[in-house]
Amino acid sequence: MESLFLKTTLSATYERLDLKPALKAKWLFLVLFIVFIPQLLYSWNVLQNSMMTDFYSRIIGTRLLVENRSPYFIEQLDPANHSRNSVNGVTATPVALWLLIPLAKMNYCNAKLTWWLIEETILFATAFFTCLYPAKLLKQIITIIITVIFFCYSRNWWVHVFSGQYYVLFAFAFSVVSYYSNKNKHLPLILFPVAALIRPFFVLATLPWLLKDWKQAGKWLLPAIAFAASFLIISGNNKLLPEYNKAMNVYSYEVTGWSKEKIKTSLNQQLINEDCVKQSRLFESFDAACLFSLQHYLRLFGIIINSPAYFTVLLAAVLTILLLLSYKTIMSNNENLVIFSFLVYMLCELFTPANRNPYNMVQYLGILGLLIHVCHTKPMLLFITGLALNHSLPFSFTYQREIGEAVMLFAIYLQLLQKDQRKVEFSDSC
Repeated sequence: MESLFLKTTLSATYERLDLKPALKAKWLFLVLFIVFIPQLLYSWNVLQNSMMTDFYSRIIGTRLLVENRSPYFIEQLDPANHSRNSVNGVTATPVALWLLIPLAKMNYCNAKLTWWLIEETILFATAFFTCLYPAKLLKQIITIIITVIFFCYSRNWWVHVFSGQYYVLFAFAFSVVSYYSNKNKHLPLILFPVAALIRPFFVLATLPWLLKDWKQAGKWLLPAIAFAASFLIISGNNKLLPEYNKAMNVYSYEVTGWSKEKIKTSLNQQLINEDCVKQSRLFESFDAACLFSLQHYLRLFGIIINSPAYFTVLLAAVLTILLLLSYKTIMSNNENLVIFSFLVYMLCELFTPANRNPYNMVQYLGILGLLIHVCHTKPMLLFITGLALNHSLPFSFTYQREIGEAVMLFAIYLQLLQKDQRKVEFSDSC
Protein backbone atom coordinates (compact mmCIF):
# COMPACT_ATOMS: atom_id res chain seq x y z
CA MET A 1 0.00 0.00 0.00
CA GLU A 2 2.79 2.42 0.90
CA SER A 3 4.58 1.64 -2.36
CA LEU A 4 1.42 2.22 -4.36
CA PHE A 5 0.75 5.49 -2.53
CA LEU A 6 4.32 6.67 -3.20
CA LYS A 7 4.07 5.83 -6.91
CA THR A 8 0.71 7.61 -7.18
CA THR A 9 2.06 10.70 -5.40
CA LEU A 10 5.20 10.86 -7.55
CA SER A 11 3.17 10.35 -10.72
CA ALA A 12 0.78 13.15 -9.79
CA THR A 13 3.65 15.48 -8.91
CA TYR A 14 5.39 14.59 -12.16
CA GLU A 15 2.31 15.41 -14.21
CA ARG A 16 1.68 18.71 -12.42
CA LEU A 17 5.27 19.87 -12.92
CA ASP A 18 5.19 18.76 -16.54
CA LEU A 19 2.10 20.86 -17.20
CA LYS A 20 3.22 23.98 -15.35
CA PRO A 21 5.10 26.66 -17.28
CA ALA A 22 8.73 27.32 -16.39
CA LEU A 23 9.74 30.03 -13.96
CA LYS A 24 9.73 33.59 -15.24
CA ALA A 25 13.11 35.20 -15.84
CA LYS A 26 13.04 37.27 -12.63
CA TRP A 27 12.25 34.25 -10.43
CA LEU A 28 14.84 32.11 -12.15
CA PHE A 29 17.39 34.88 -11.63
CA LEU A 30 16.56 34.93 -7.91
CA VAL A 31 16.82 31.13 -7.56
CA LEU A 32 20.19 31.01 -9.32
CA PHE A 33 21.48 33.98 -7.33
CA ILE A 34 20.69 32.22 -4.04
CA VAL A 35 22.28 29.00 -5.28
CA PHE A 36 25.39 30.89 -6.40
CA ILE A 37 26.20 32.49 -3.02
CA PRO A 38 27.91 29.41 -1.46
CA GLN A 39 29.60 28.72 -4.80
CA LEU A 40 31.10 32.21 -4.80
CA LEU A 41 32.45 31.76 -1.29
CA TYR A 42 34.32 28.57 -2.18
CA SER A 43 35.41 30.00 -5.52
CA TRP A 44 36.89 32.95 -3.62
CA ASN A 45 38.89 30.47 -1.53
CA VAL A 46 40.15 28.82 -4.73
CA LEU A 47 41.16 32.24 -6.07
CA GLN A 48 43.12 33.07 -2.92
CA ASN A 49 45.10 29.84 -3.23
CA SER A 50 46.05 30.09 -6.88
CA MET A 51 48.13 32.25 -9.18
CA MET A 52 45.77 31.53 -12.12
CA THR A 53 48.58 29.99 -14.17
CA ASP A 54 46.90 30.18 -17.58
CA PHE A 55 45.64 33.72 -17.04
CA TYR A 56 49.13 34.55 -15.78
CA SER A 57 50.69 33.37 -19.05
CA ARG A 58 48.18 35.39 -21.10
CA ILE A 59 48.93 38.53 -19.10
CA ILE A 60 52.63 37.99 -19.80
CA GLY A 61 51.83 37.58 -23.48
CA THR A 62 49.74 40.75 -23.47
CA ARG A 63 52.47 42.78 -21.77
CA LEU A 64 54.96 41.51 -24.35
CA LEU A 65 52.47 42.46 -27.07
CA VAL A 66 52.17 46.01 -25.71
CA GLU A 67 55.98 46.29 -25.69
CA ASN A 68 56.09 45.17 -29.35
CA ARG A 69 57.88 41.97 -28.37
CA SER A 70 56.98 38.45 -29.40
CA PRO A 71 54.10 37.14 -27.24
CA TYR A 72 54.67 33.55 -28.40
CA PHE A 73 58.42 32.93 -28.68
CA ILE A 74 61.34 33.29 -26.32
CA GLU A 75 63.36 36.15 -27.72
CA GLN A 76 66.78 35.28 -29.13
CA LEU A 77 69.68 37.24 -30.61
CA ASP A 78 68.22 36.52 -34.03
CA PRO A 79 64.43 36.99 -33.70
CA ALA A 80 63.87 35.39 -37.11
CA ASN A 81 65.61 32.18 -36.05
CA HIS A 82 63.02 30.57 -33.78
CA SER A 83 64.01 27.05 -32.87
CA ARG A 84 61.24 24.46 -32.50
CA ASN A 85 61.63 24.55 -28.72
CA SER A 86 61.43 28.33 -28.37
CA VAL A 87 57.71 28.78 -27.73
CA ASN A 88 57.04 30.33 -24.33
CA GLY A 89 53.73 28.73 -23.31
CA VAL A 90 51.29 31.41 -24.51
CA THR A 91 48.60 29.89 -26.75
CA ALA A 92 45.88 32.58 -26.85
CA THR A 93 45.13 34.27 -30.18
CA PRO A 94 46.46 37.79 -30.84
CA VAL A 95 42.96 39.24 -30.40
CA ALA A 96 42.48 37.41 -27.08
CA LEU A 97 45.73 38.96 -25.84
CA TRP A 98 44.82 42.39 -27.24
CA LEU A 99 41.50 42.37 -25.36
CA LEU A 100 43.40 41.82 -22.11
CA ILE A 101 45.41 45.05 -22.43
CA PRO A 102 43.33 46.92 -19.78
CA LEU A 103 43.95 44.08 -17.30
CA ALA A 104 47.62 43.77 -18.26
CA LYS A 105 48.14 47.40 -17.24
CA MET A 106 46.92 46.60 -13.71
CA ASN A 107 48.86 45.19 -10.81
CA TYR A 108 48.58 41.42 -11.33
CA CYS A 109 46.73 40.91 -8.04
CA ASN A 110 44.00 43.33 -9.18
CA ALA A 111 43.95 41.82 -12.66
CA LYS A 112 43.49 38.35 -11.20
CA LEU A 113 40.58 39.53 -9.04
CA THR A 114 38.97 41.27 -12.01
CA TRP A 115 39.27 38.17 -14.15
CA TRP A 116 37.70 36.07 -11.40
CA LEU A 117 34.73 38.43 -11.29
CA ILE A 118 34.41 38.19 -15.08
CA GLU A 119 34.55 34.38 -14.94
CA GLU A 120 31.86 34.12 -12.27
CA THR A 121 29.61 36.69 -13.95
CA ILE A 122 29.77 34.87 -17.26
CA LEU A 123 29.14 31.51 -15.55
CA PHE A 124 26.01 32.99 -13.95
CA ALA A 125 24.85 34.45 -17.27
CA THR A 126 25.45 31.12 -19.03
CA ALA A 127 23.52 29.23 -16.34
CA PHE A 128 20.71 31.79 -16.60
CA PHE A 129 20.28 31.44 -20.39
CA THR A 130 20.63 27.66 -20.12
CA CYS A 131 17.97 27.29 -17.43
CA LEU A 132 15.69 29.83 -19.11
CA TYR A 133 15.37 27.72 -22.28
CA PRO A 134 13.04 24.87 -21.14
CA ALA A 135 9.37 25.81 -21.46
CA LYS A 136 8.02 23.48 -18.77
CA LEU A 137 8.77 23.63 -15.06
CA LEU A 138 9.85 19.99 -14.76
CA LYS A 139 12.44 20.32 -17.51
CA GLN A 140 13.62 23.58 -16.01
CA ILE A 141 14.07 21.99 -12.57
CA ILE A 142 16.09 19.16 -14.14
CA THR A 143 18.23 21.73 -15.97
CA ILE A 144 18.85 23.70 -12.78
CA ILE A 145 19.84 20.58 -10.82
CA ILE A 146 22.28 19.39 -13.51
CA THR A 147 23.69 22.90 -13.92
CA VAL A 148 24.34 23.27 -10.20
CA ILE A 149 25.77 19.79 -9.55
CA PHE A 150 27.82 19.15 -12.68
CA PHE A 151 28.89 22.67 -13.64
CA CYS A 152 28.67 25.35 -10.96
CA TYR A 153 29.80 23.17 -8.04
CA SER A 154 32.00 20.74 -9.95
CA ARG A 155 35.73 20.21 -9.76
CA ASN A 156 35.86 21.13 -13.46
CA TRP A 157 34.76 24.64 -12.58
CA TRP A 158 37.17 24.89 -9.64
CA VAL A 159 40.01 23.97 -12.02
CA HIS A 160 38.70 26.60 -14.45
CA VAL A 161 38.91 29.24 -11.68
CA PHE A 162 42.22 27.91 -10.38
CA SER A 163 43.79 28.18 -13.84
CA GLY A 164 42.11 31.46 -14.79
CA GLN A 165 40.75 29.94 -17.99
CA TYR A 166 38.31 31.46 -20.49
CA TYR A 167 36.30 28.47 -21.76
CA VAL A 168 33.21 29.77 -19.98
CA LEU A 169 33.14 32.50 -22.65
CA PHE A 170 32.51 29.87 -25.32
CA ALA A 171 29.86 28.18 -23.19
CA PHE A 172 28.15 31.57 -22.93
CA ALA A 173 28.24 32.01 -26.71
CA PHE A 174 26.46 28.68 -27.22
CA SER A 175 23.95 29.39 -24.44
CA VAL A 176 22.94 32.63 -26.17
CA VAL A 177 22.73 30.95 -29.59
CA SER A 178 20.70 28.09 -28.07
CA TYR A 179 18.25 30.43 -26.34
CA TYR A 180 17.68 32.47 -29.50
CA SER A 181 17.71 29.46 -31.86
CA ASN A 182 14.08 30.12 -32.87
CA LYS A 183 13.97 33.84 -32.10
CA ASN A 184 16.96 34.88 -34.20
CA LYS A 185 17.92 32.15 -36.63
CA HIS A 186 20.86 34.08 -38.05
CA LEU A 187 22.56 34.93 -34.73
CA PRO A 188 25.21 32.17 -35.04
CA LEU A 189 26.26 33.54 -38.43
CA ILE A 190 26.85 36.93 -36.79
CA LEU A 191 28.31 35.81 -33.47
CA PHE A 192 30.53 32.86 -34.43
CA PRO A 193 32.82 34.66 -36.95
CA VAL A 194 33.51 37.30 -34.29
CA ALA A 195 34.07 34.63 -31.62
CA ALA A 196 36.53 32.96 -34.01
CA LEU A 197 38.92 35.85 -33.35
CA ILE A 198 39.39 34.33 -29.89
CA ARG A 199 38.61 30.67 -30.65
CA PRO A 200 39.20 29.77 -34.34
CA PHE A 201 37.06 26.60 -34.05
CA PHE A 202 33.97 28.82 -34.27
CA VAL A 203 34.61 29.16 -38.01
CA LEU A 204 33.61 25.53 -38.53
CA ALA A 205 30.67 25.92 -36.13
CA THR A 206 28.87 27.85 -38.90
CA LEU A 207 28.97 24.77 -41.15
CA PRO A 208 25.37 23.54 -40.55
CA TRP A 209 23.81 26.81 -41.70
CA LEU A 210 26.04 26.95 -44.78
CA LEU A 211 25.03 23.42 -45.73
CA LYS A 212 21.35 24.15 -45.28
CA ASP A 213 21.23 27.30 -47.42
CA TRP A 214 24.61 28.76 -48.29
CA LYS A 215 23.15 31.70 -50.20
CA GLN A 216 20.97 32.85 -47.31
CA ALA A 217 23.71 32.12 -44.78
CA GLY A 218 26.20 34.07 -46.85
CA LYS A 219 24.10 37.24 -46.58
CA TRP A 220 24.67 37.22 -42.81
CA LEU A 221 28.05 35.51 -42.66
CA LEU A 222 29.96 37.74 -45.09
CA PRO A 223 29.27 41.03 -43.23
CA ALA A 224 30.30 39.34 -39.96
CA ILE A 225 33.51 38.09 -41.56
CA ALA A 226 34.16 41.56 -42.98
CA PHE A 227 33.69 43.07 -39.53
CA ALA A 228 36.05 40.52 -37.96
CA ALA A 229 38.68 41.10 -40.66
CA SER A 230 38.39 44.88 -40.27
CA PHE A 231 38.81 44.56 -36.53
CA LEU A 232 41.94 42.46 -37.05
CA ILE A 233 43.46 45.03 -39.37
CA ILE A 234 42.49 48.12 -37.38
CA SER A 235 43.82 46.62 -34.12
CA GLY A 236 47.01 45.56 -35.89
CA ASN A 237 46.59 41.93 -34.82
CA ASN A 238 46.65 40.67 -38.42
CA LYS A 239 50.44 41.12 -38.39
CA LEU A 240 50.73 38.60 -35.56
CA LEU A 241 48.69 35.86 -37.24
CA PRO A 242 51.69 34.25 -39.05
CA GLU A 243 53.64 34.18 -35.78
CA TYR A 244 50.65 32.74 -33.92
CA ASN A 245 50.18 30.08 -36.59
CA LYS A 246 53.87 29.18 -36.42
CA ALA A 247 53.76 28.87 -32.64
CA MET A 248 50.66 26.65 -32.74
CA ASN A 249 52.35 24.41 -35.32
CA VAL A 250 55.25 23.99 -32.91
CA TYR A 251 52.84 22.81 -30.21
CA SER A 252 51.12 20.51 -32.70
CA TYR A 253 54.40 18.81 -33.60
CA GLU A 254 55.70 18.50 -30.06
CA VAL A 255 52.64 18.34 -27.83
CA THR A 256 53.31 14.87 -26.47
CA GLY A 257 56.95 15.59 -25.70
CA TRP A 258 56.57 19.15 -24.50
CA SER A 259 57.60 19.61 -20.89
CA LYS A 260 55.43 21.66 -18.56
CA GLU A 261 58.58 22.50 -16.64
CA LYS A 262 60.05 23.92 -19.84
CA ILE A 263 57.01 26.15 -20.29
CA LYS A 264 57.18 27.22 -16.65
CA THR A 265 60.91 27.99 -16.98
CA SER A 266 60.36 30.08 -20.11
CA LEU A 267 57.60 32.06 -18.43
CA ASN A 268 59.67 32.58 -15.30
CA GLN A 269 62.23 34.40 -17.44
CA GLN A 270 59.61 37.16 -17.64
CA LEU A 271 58.20 36.89 -14.11
CA ILE A 272 55.62 39.27 -12.75
CA ASN A 273 57.10 40.16 -9.38
CA GLU A 274 53.98 40.64 -7.33
CA ASP A 275 52.90 39.09 -4.04
CA CYS A 276 49.91 37.14 -5.35
CA VAL A 277 51.95 35.10 -7.83
CA LYS A 278 51.82 31.95 -5.74
CA GLN A 279 50.43 28.47 -6.02
CA SER A 280 49.14 26.21 -3.28
CA ARG A 281 48.62 22.46 -3.15
CA LEU A 282 44.85 22.99 -3.44
CA PHE A 283 45.07 22.07 -7.13
CA GLU A 284 46.02 18.50 -6.22
CA SER A 285 42.73 18.02 -4.36
CA PHE A 286 40.81 18.59 -7.61
CA ASP A 287 42.39 15.50 -9.19
CA ALA A 288 42.75 17.56 -12.35
CA ALA A 289 44.59 15.26 -14.74
CA CYS A 290 44.69 15.98 -18.46
CA LEU A 291 41.65 15.28 -20.61
CA PHE A 292 43.22 13.53 -23.55
CA SER A 293 42.46 14.26 -27.19
CA LEU A 294 42.56 11.92 -30.20
CA GLN A 295 46.32 12.10 -30.72
CA HIS A 296 46.91 10.43 -27.33
CA TYR A 297 44.84 7.35 -28.22
CA LEU A 298 46.43 7.04 -31.63
CA ARG A 299 49.83 6.95 -29.96
CA LEU A 300 48.63 4.15 -27.66
CA PHE A 301 48.25 2.03 -30.81
CA GLY A 302 51.61 3.14 -32.17
CA ILE A 303 50.10 5.61 -34.64
CA ILE A 304 52.08 8.85 -34.53
CA ILE A 305 50.64 11.76 -36.53
CA ASN A 306 52.56 15.00 -36.05
CA SER A 307 51.10 17.06 -38.87
CA PRO A 308 47.91 19.06 -38.11
CA ALA A 309 46.93 18.56 -41.76
CA TYR A 310 46.34 14.84 -41.21
CA PHE A 311 44.08 15.55 -38.24
CA THR A 312 42.15 17.98 -40.42
CA VAL A 313 41.62 15.24 -43.00
CA LEU A 314 40.46 12.83 -40.28
CA LEU A 315 38.04 15.43 -38.90
CA ALA A 316 36.64 16.11 -42.38
CA ALA A 317 36.08 12.37 -42.90
CA VAL A 318 34.27 11.95 -39.57
CA LEU A 319 32.06 15.00 -40.14
CA THR A 320 31.18 13.74 -43.63
CA ILE A 321 30.08 10.38 -42.22
CA LEU A 322 28.03 12.01 -39.46
CA LEU A 323 26.32 14.28 -41.99
CA LEU A 324 25.50 11.43 -44.36
CA LEU A 325 23.85 9.48 -41.54
CA SER A 326 21.73 12.32 -40.18
CA TYR A 327 21.55 15.09 -42.78
CA LYS A 328 17.73 15.26 -42.94
CA THR A 329 17.20 15.47 -39.19
CA ILE A 330 20.01 18.00 -38.74
CA MET A 331 18.46 20.28 -41.35
CA SER A 332 14.89 19.71 -40.11
CA ASN A 333 14.87 22.48 -37.48
CA ASN A 334 16.95 25.23 -35.93
CA GLU A 335 17.51 23.37 -32.66
CA ASN A 336 19.25 20.55 -34.50
CA LEU A 337 21.40 23.02 -36.42
CA VAL A 338 22.65 24.44 -33.12
CA ILE A 339 23.18 20.97 -31.62
CA PHE A 340 25.20 19.81 -34.63
CA SER A 341 27.13 23.08 -34.62
CA PHE A 342 28.17 22.39 -31.03
CA LEU A 343 29.11 18.83 -31.94
CA VAL A 344 31.33 20.10 -34.76
CA TYR A 345 32.95 22.58 -32.38
CA MET A 346 33.75 19.92 -29.75
CA LEU A 347 35.05 17.48 -32.37
CA CYS A 348 37.44 20.21 -33.52
CA GLU A 349 38.84 20.22 -29.98
CA LEU A 350 39.16 16.44 -29.86
CA PHE A 351 40.92 16.26 -33.23
CA THR A 352 43.39 19.02 -32.39
CA PRO A 353 46.83 17.57 -31.53
CA ALA A 354 46.99 19.24 -28.13
CA ASN A 355 46.21 18.21 -24.58
CA ARG A 356 42.94 19.29 -22.99
CA ASN A 357 41.94 19.70 -19.35
CA PRO A 358 38.85 19.28 -17.15
CA TYR A 359 37.99 22.97 -17.51
CA ASN A 360 37.14 22.34 -21.17
CA MET A 361 34.03 20.52 -19.97
CA VAL A 362 32.33 23.74 -18.85
CA GLN A 363 31.52 24.36 -22.52
CA TYR A 364 28.80 21.70 -22.41
CA LEU A 365 26.78 23.99 -20.13
CA GLY A 366 26.07 26.18 -23.16
CA ILE A 367 24.02 23.47 -24.88
CA LEU A 368 22.45 21.83 -21.81
CA GLY A 369 19.12 23.71 -21.73
CA LEU A 370 18.47 23.08 -25.42
CA LEU A 371 19.29 19.38 -25.06
CA ILE A 372 16.94 18.88 -22.12
CA HIS A 373 14.18 20.75 -23.96
CA VAL A 374 14.33 18.61 -27.11
CA CYS A 375 15.98 15.35 -26.10
CA HIS A 376 14.27 11.96 -26.06
CA THR A 377 14.69 9.82 -22.97
CA LYS A 378 17.58 7.59 -24.08
CA PRO A 379 19.89 10.36 -25.38
CA MET A 380 19.25 12.46 -22.28
CA LEU A 381 19.90 9.61 -19.86
CA LEU A 382 23.08 8.81 -21.77
CA PHE A 383 24.17 12.45 -21.58
CA ILE A 384 23.62 12.57 -17.80
CA THR A 385 25.46 9.24 -17.44
CA GLY A 386 28.38 10.72 -19.36
CA LEU A 387 28.42 13.75 -17.06
CA ALA A 388 28.51 11.47 -14.02
CA LEU A 389 31.35 9.40 -15.45
CA ASN A 390 33.26 12.58 -16.27
CA HIS A 391 33.05 13.47 -12.58
CA SER A 392 34.38 10.04 -11.48
CA LEU A 393 30.94 8.77 -10.46
CA PRO A 394 29.98 6.25 -9.19
CA PHE A 395 33.67 5.29 -8.76
CA SER A 396 36.94 6.15 -10.44
CA PHE A 397 38.73 4.10 -13.11
CA THR A 398 41.26 4.65 -15.90
CA TYR A 399 40.20 6.98 -18.72
CA GLN A 400 36.88 7.54 -16.98
CA ARG A 401 36.68 11.24 -17.85
CA GLU A 402 37.39 10.61 -21.49
CA ILE A 403 34.85 7.78 -21.62
CA GLY A 404 32.32 10.07 -19.95
CA GLU A 405 32.82 12.77 -22.57
CA ALA A 406 32.62 10.18 -25.36
CA VAL A 407 29.26 9.04 -23.97
CA MET A 408 28.08 12.67 -23.87
CA LEU A 409 29.07 13.26 -27.49
CA PHE A 410 27.43 10.01 -28.56
CA ALA A 411 24.24 11.05 -26.73
CA ILE A 412 24.22 14.39 -28.53
CA TYR A 413 24.56 12.70 -31.91
CA LEU A 414 22.01 10.04 -30.98
CA GLN A 415 19.49 12.82 -30.45
CA LEU A 416 20.15 13.99 -34.01
CA LEU A 417 19.18 10.54 -35.25
CA GLN A 418 15.78 10.66 -33.55
CA LYS A 419 12.61 11.22 -35.58
CA ASP A 420 9.74 13.57 -34.71
CA GLN A 421 11.91 16.07 -32.87
CA ARG A 422 9.72 19.12 -33.14
CA LYS A 423 6.92 17.93 -30.84
CA VAL A 424 8.49 15.90 -28.10
CA GLU A 425 6.26 14.97 -25.18
CA PHE A 426 7.95 14.64 -21.80
CA SER A 427 6.66 11.12 -21.36
CA ASP A 428 8.80 10.13 -24.36
CA SER A 429 11.67 12.52 -23.75
CA CYS A 430 13.76 14.23 -21.15
